[in-house]
Amino acid sequence: MANGGAPHDVPAALVPPDLWVPNTPLWVQLDVDLRVVRVWRRVVLVEG
Repeated sequence: MANGGAPHDVPAALVPPDLWVPNTPLWVQLDVDLRVVRVWRRVVLVEG
């Protein structure tokens, strides 16, 4: 859990199958009651 983050287990059914690989950077959107709304891949941009 990130410092100050919300403790939460994300239901596997809400995670798209292409993101089931360990250590995939994800964004998780929660509603005001801390329920998972959606999950999507976080794009990591590398400048060079």
